[in-house]
Amino acid sequence: MAGKSLKWNGEALLKAMDEAQQVGINQTMSACVEHATNNHPFKNRSTFLEGSLDVAQSATRVEGGYQGKWGSLDIEYALAIELGATINHPGGTAYYIDESGKAVFMSNRSALSEGLPRTKPHRIVIKPHPFLRPAGDAQYPGLTDRVRKALERRHTAIYGKDKG
Repeated sequence: MAGKSLKWNGEALLKAMDEAQQVGINQTMSACVEHATNNHPFKNRSTFLEGSLDVAQSATRVEGGYQGKWGSLDIEYALAIELGATINHPGGTAYYIDESGKAVFMSNRSALSEGLPRTKPHRIVIKPHPFLRPAGDAQYPGLTDRVRKALERRHTAIYGKDKG
């Protein structure tokens, strides 16, 4: 081994690994948002829930590694859609029956609601329509590959394709 030497780049390697973890986590969270937006079992009526899905906090260092937050942080009913819920409704909502026989509910603040019948107290059961957890189930397995690819890109940027 005469004439050969080893240059230790441990600090650069640790920095590159840290950056690769951040990139991989951020890419995975973005993939989860895209998956949840495009693959949900509920009927979309307003686009508010879909529009609320985002990466809320990019990957940041915490004890033991990195973490980030994604999902819906500003739509109160997102958790009820994901997990299901039971609402004990107090009743009193104005309604009428349309020509097809369906109940049409109306705001009690509307002048049109005067004189209409009111609902009685009742339970509303919302069945679960998971969309966040299936997105994670579909995308989290790709985290390792995303971190590896980010590390390879970083390595290539530092050392070139044929070195290192």
